[in-house]
Amino acid sequence: MSLQSSENLKTPTKQARPILDQIVGLLIFLILGLLSWGSIYVLDSSMFSSLIFAKSTHLLYFFLSTALWQIWRQNSIRTLKLETVLYFLTNLFSLTWHTTFLMMRQSLISLVFIFLLLAVSLITCFVYWKKDRFAGFLVLPFILWVLYAITLNLFITLNP
Repeated sequence: MSLQSSENLKTPTKQARPILDQIVGLLIFLILGLLSWGSIYVLDSSMFSSLIFAKSTHLLYFFLSTALWQIWRQNSIRTLKLETVLYFLTNLFSLTWHTTFLMMRQSLISLVFIFLLLAVSLITCFVYWKKDRFAGFLVLPFILWVLYAITLNLFITLNP
């Protein structure tokens, strides 16, 4: 086998999007993250009286949006159907947990949603990790927050 024919067998490398596309894409994904965070803020603004809680929640949604953007930079949106669905499912279950736990004070129902959130977050981390390790790493703080929320939810459910 000659050197020339072995070069033809190499798989093509992925090319990054142009810088303007990346900037516009980042803005879109950050707006998605802000909308997710903002919808939770509207639900129960009393919990955001703590500046630390508000900033940490904002940072977690920033990480989730940035993780999806990180994958989008190297892939077509048509190939990211699963990743996009997982992103929106994570936001949906997070919003549902906040609604049932913080507003409705239904700790048992919210426990179901927080475990669903954990499952979707773990799957999201795994799928993102396979596409881009940094994107998978960005989901880990959210998973740690979900584990903390499970502990809180379990404590309240078991000690009414």
